Amino acid sequence: MLPKIVNAETIASFHLSPEIVANLLTNIESAGVVQYHHILVVFGEDMQPCLFTASEWSNFAPEHKNTPIFGVFLENTHDSKDASPDLLDPSLFALESIEFFSKHLGFSTSDLSDGEAWALTQIMKNLNEENQVNHHKSYKTCLRKYDERLAKYLKRTMLTT
Repeated sequence: MLPKIVNAETIASFHLSPEIVANLLTNIESAGVVQYHHILVVFGEDMQPCLFTASEWSNFAPEHKNTPIFGVFLENTHDSKDASPDLLDPSLFALESIEFFSKHLGFSTSDLSDGEAWALTQIMKNLNEENQVNHHKSYKTCLRKYDERLAKYLKRTMLTT
């Protein structure tokens, strides 16, 4: 089972590992009953889409439009996880997705991935924007959660530039 995407905008592309690339999609037009705020598409070593996560809601359950469900598409199945208004934010959605894929694919989480670095950078930028006030608590929680790994990542990237 795959999400029924007619059209979408890619807002970020990054490596989850040296072999695995992911694209973060938004402004998604769906052909089905299920609608999507964001989708993270993971491409396998053959560069074919193999895994998806989605911030989703259904026309049959419009109450989830502002509190979307975390949907997971794996091996011809679809599973719905928890619902959260944080899934409206592309950065928070990306972090949730990357955490899911890291566990599912058995990636090491000792180093920050490029995707996590992208999402945390967006969060730091958004903290000062008035229109993001609804997510400030979640932003601060994420920054605390990733603090040690982010510091290690920044130190490593500063040494290589």
